Amino acid sequence: MSEKAEQQIEFGLLENGLEFIYSALCMLSEYDANRPDDKRKLKHAVLHLSAGVELVLKERLRQEHWSLVFEDVDKANDTDYKSGNFRSVSFDTCVQRLKSICGIAFFESDRQRKKFLSDLRDKRHRLEHFGILDSIEALTSSSAKALSVLLTFINEELPPDDFSRIEFDMLGNIKSILSDFDALNAGRMKDLQSEIERAVAEYGEVLQCPACFQVAFLLRSGYNPSCLFCGYSAEPEDAAHEWVWAICKISEYEVVKEGGEYPVYYCPECHSKALVSTTGQAAGLGYVCFACGMTWSDDELEFCAECSCPFVASKDDLGMTICPECFDYRISKD
Repeated sequence: MSEKAEQQIEFGLLENGLEFIYSALCMLSEYDANRPDDKRKLKHAVLHLSAGVELVLKERLRQEHWSLVFEDVDKANDTDYKSGNFRSVSFDTCVQRLKSICGIAFFESDRQRKKFLSDLRDKRHRLEHFGILDSIEALTSSSAKALSVLLTFINEELPPDDFSRIEFDMLGNIKSILSDFDALNAGRMKDLQSEIERAVAEYGEVLQCPACFQVAFLLRSGYNPSCLFCGYSAEPEDAAHEWVWAICKISEYEVVKEGGEYPVYYCPECHSKALVSTTGQAAGLGYVCFACGMTWSDDELEFCAECSCPFVASKDDLGMTICPECFDYRISKD
């Protein structure tokens, strides 16, 4: 038996992680909406998948040094490590240590990678604390995207040549199920392509969905934003906040606490607080209203110095610092 296999008997991070992932994929693939009890499978699939992904990432830390899997490295000791009696490193801290201590630029080279993986943690959090669970289509799609990232990480940072037989076989099983998911998702998107093209022609904008990450999220005036792929739908203002969190990974609480600017504003067209700045995201549309569907480029809107709301300035008025409503109010006061 190899030295690595002996270590796995003690701790087994990688084997446990792969087993959790395989278990989750089996539950997703066996799900039947006509069986009421199968809703529990979706719950357990989210929990297992999130736990499995984090265990695989922690295995890379463990290979660097076992103390790095402790949240508080100063409290790391061999006795607690072998007994598992300690608080394990959080997802964000794990990613930071992979970068700063292990010298891994995996997540820095493509920010989407961390987003797809952290989405699983967010789904688990919402499930545990609020009972919110996505549709099977959303879970299948987002899981496939996250695990595609994880498999790339494994190939680059955890060479299969060092795997035990159990780990190697488990990884093969995961790849097999994941290829079925990829084919299913690709087929569904192909079936929806003509409908998406019609939506673009009629409404103008289709974004990445905050639930399944497929580019099938419609913004239509008079309707709630909704996804053709997974069925996710929400009130415009709620959808705007969800999109900023899921796609941009921006928390309103954290931004306000740190004195930053949260990228959701009142729309100058319909006045709903559902205008989102997509600058820096894959959409690249500038400003998009989730209520009326109107869009503006970054240089078409100015922000009022009085009320801080965006407004559309004419070409002659570009650079003015007050919106028409505040200007009229000033005039009426004078």
